[in-house]
Amino acid sequence: GSLDTTFGSSGIVNTLMSGSEEAYAVAIQADGKIVTVGASGGTPDFGITRLNSNGSLDTSFSTDGKDVVDVSGGVDRAYAVAIQADGKIVTVGNANGNFGLLRYNTDGTLDTAFSGDGKQTTDFNASIDIAQGLAIQGDGKIIVVGEVSNGAKTNWGLARYNTDGTLDATFGTSGKVETDFSNASDSAQAIKIQSDGTLLVVGRANIGGKYYFAVAKYNSNGTLVTTFGTAGKFTFSFGAAEDSCFSLDVQSDGKILLAGRTWNGTDYDIAIARLNGNGSLDTTFNSSGKITYGGSGSDQAFSIKALNITGQFLVGGEKYNGTNQDFLLMRFFQ
Repeated sequence: GSLDTTFGSSGIVNTLMSGSEEAYAVAIQADGKIVTVGASGGTPDFGITRLNSNGSLDTSFSTDGKDVVDVSGGVDRAYAVAIQADGKIVTVGNANGNFGLLRYNTDGTLDTAFSGDGKQTTDFNASIDIAQGLAIQGDGKIIVVGEVSNGAKTNWGLARYNTDGTLDATFGTSGKVETDFSNASDSAQAIKIQSDGTLLVVGRANIGGKYYFAVAKYNSNGTLVTTFGTAGKFTFSFGAAEDSCFSLDVQSDGKILLAGRTWNGTDYDIAIARLNGNGSLDTTFNSSGKITYGGSGSDQAFSIKALNITGQFLVGGEKYNGTNQDFLLMRFFQ
């Protein structure tokens, strides 16, 4: 549980690009190099860095290990990143109120085989759309999830892109899917592609003015898998006010791990749940399928990762130390 002092400076790396930086997601390449994405600058724009495994900037990427791209001319933030099988890097996020995507070649240049200039944006309803997560299929198609607005409420939004950056017309309606849980404010945060090609997506749903953990399962064509949960969707609550799910992973036995936050009446606690493969709470997990963890001040989990041994998993997030927030990493045995 201690910092690796051989990495960066005493286990920590700080990278300056254009004055104001925010990191939201990280991916590790097959060669051990580390890709981090987020936002850079006052406007801001998409930001990306690539580090060598020792924490130094990889100067073979964009000549100095970092790059900043204006996707839309407005406010742009990258919220997720994934590495393709060929080593190309895909990052997605908010491009001034639309889904925004970039694809990089391995040398850090934008891939002009993707949408002509390496950049793509997608508008669902001429309102504010934000991409929060992505996954890459075995055939190279890219699935992006987030929230899409019609001006009155938000739904889950999914889009699938061909390898050239065009929307895949075989997915949903002209490449796009909207899922409404509650006729209120719903948001998708993360996606996992299962070995059979089905898609698990997690986030939150507003039901009766209260936010719930929400999970949905889709067929590869974008339709809901009706045998999962109730007609393809499952929602549940930890507390009495507001819950949000930010991350998921799937164990080798098919059980689904979820992580996020729950409101305890005063502040947020870390919330973790495990589901059976059919979309029900796994009551062999802490007797209820749910665990909360927290102290005074707000604590949240933003990522969860199943380990090779069934039942063990890692959770990453933040914990309040009495003054501000600290990085938090926990390992569970269940």
